[in-house]
Amino acid sequence: MANTTIATVGDSDFQEKVHNAELPVLVMFTATWSAPDRGVENSLTELASDYENKVFIYKCDIDASPNVASQYGIRMFPTLYIFKGRSTPTATRIGALPTAQLKSWIDANV
Repeated sequence: MANTTIATVGDSDFQEKVHNAELPVLVMFTATWSAPDRGVENSLTELASDYENKVFIYKCDIDASPNVASQYGIRMFPTLYIFKGRSTPTATRIGALPTAQLKSWIDANV
């Protein structure tokens, strides 16, 4: 598996990149100061190539994007949402989990 960088999404482009996406979208709501988020981001980076052309994966820094964070009531980190072409998430996961469990969760929800 090739490592890549997880793209960011925020207040200015959330509608376009997430709600209007042609593929399912996984968004990890994160805070730069949250240690568990780094582990989940590393897992998503590791898994990104597995989902190329199947799922868009983004991270959203709640400090840099307070409007989106407020809209979805993000209070715990990391919070993972899967969207499928609409503004309401179809799946939610809060908290860190190992790479294998993260992959299983994604597979079950996309």
